[in-house]
Amino acid sequence: MSKESIKYTLTSKLGLYDDLVFCYDFLDSGFSDNQITATGKMSEWTGVFINQSPSQSSGDYYALALDSVGISKIDASGLCASFITSNGFDLSQSNLRLPSDDINLSNCSFIVDFSFDDDISSGILFGSYEKEEIQLPDLSYVTGSKGFNVGVTDRGHLFVNGYSKNGDFLKVFNNIELSKRNVISFGNNNDKFYISYLDFFADKSVTVTKNVNNFYIQSPEFIYFGGTNNHYEATQPENKTFNGYLNSVYGFSRKVSDVYNLFTGFVSDYQYESGENVFYEYQYLSGENLTYQTGVTGYQENIITGNEYTGHSEQHVNYNITGTDSVQEGSHYLYLDSGVLLDVGYLDPSIENFYSPTGSSAFDTIGLLNNQTSVNLYEKEETIEDFTGEYSYAEFSGITGTFDSVESSEVVYGNTGFYEQKPDSSGLYFNLSSSDFKKDFLYYKGD
Repeated sequence: MSKESIKYTLTSKLGLYDDLVFCYDFLDSGFSDNQITATGKMSEWTGVFINQSPSQSSGDYYALALDSVGISKIDASGLCASFITSNGFDLSQSNLRLPSDDINLSNCSFIVDFSFDDDISSGILFGSYEKEEIQLPDLSYVTGSKGFNVGVTDRGHLFVNGYSKNGDFLKVFNNIELSKRNVISFGNNNDKFYISYLDFFADKSVTVTKNVNNFYIQSPEFIYFGGTNNHYEATQPENKTFNGYLNSVYGFSRKVSDVYNLFTGFVSDYQYESGENVFYEYQYLSGENLTYQTGVTGYQENIITGNEYTGHSEQHVNYNITGTDSVQEGSHYLYLDSGVLLDVGYLDPSIENFYSPTGSSAFDTIGLLNNQTSVNLYEKEETIEDFTGEYSYAEFSGITGTFDSVESSEVVYGNTGFYEQKPDSSGLYFNLSSSDFKKDFLYYKGD
């Protein structure tokens, strides 16, 4: 249960939450330390629970735990907090008192989520019944009354106790079968008292009514949970009557409809998701590919030409000048003469072949001089020339064509899509333990 889930449910079911007078969630998640305090002065303090959001009651609207009395504010608030267990507020430890300033009992609705302890005995869940006899001057008596009581019998049946023109009444609703944990709604509207039991297995509420004139159901100064001012078992509101736990209570300043969905919304988890831009992709038919049958419809001739080796070849030799060098008279060198390279000796032509000895050495005795000349250097290049002949031949290829008949077809798809803006969304997730609501609980003792 959260403040957001209650707000969401009230606005979606009732359109607003101004009619929620008080709201108390006594389960573990219900109260924080700053919502439990104490009221009083000097050495007399009593613990109280501050009205929870989103109820719209203003001012000092407290639920007073009558037995959380202490000599200091800390003592009283600590004792008040100790009455809350994992099962809820323990009504066997203390009753609760709330002011009725903003609630008219002749047109109101209450939702009470409660559970039994191990042993069941009769007790008051909701108490507001007050009765007073007034003596008139003629010594006759007239009875005035306010409010009503809602409780459980020893056999585990709901009852309502009040006053009508015929006197005191106590109506037991035998057709409503309770379980260990129960959620009920009750109230008054248009001279008719109603009480509803929320059946979570059947996903509905079971409602029974009793005609009670609004004249006899006026609002007293206070309303109580666990006790009352007028009942055969309790004549003081401090007297504890109910052996069980109060999980949560809600009070409305008018009769509310669709109580089942209202309460399931209260105890649900509120979820919120922000909107987003979502792309939706899909395929579409973009075309069709057809393949037609084909076949040979004629031939095409191509003439191929080329050269072919005839078996004859010639060798060619060439001498290429690669540079120059100097030789001395009497030395040998290579001389190119009409394409033939000759090995010759060099003699200075200016002497005109006349030589005289110049000494006794071998060189000097033949009369050679120390003259030099520049000669070419050669490199031999050999090439072979192959002789070829020209040839030609014909190449034939088939020419294909397309017939009228279709051989195959292929459907072509494309991908496209569109964006859609999803708005912000919110909702409730309802989840309660089913074991506590099963119809297998012993409601009364004895044979």
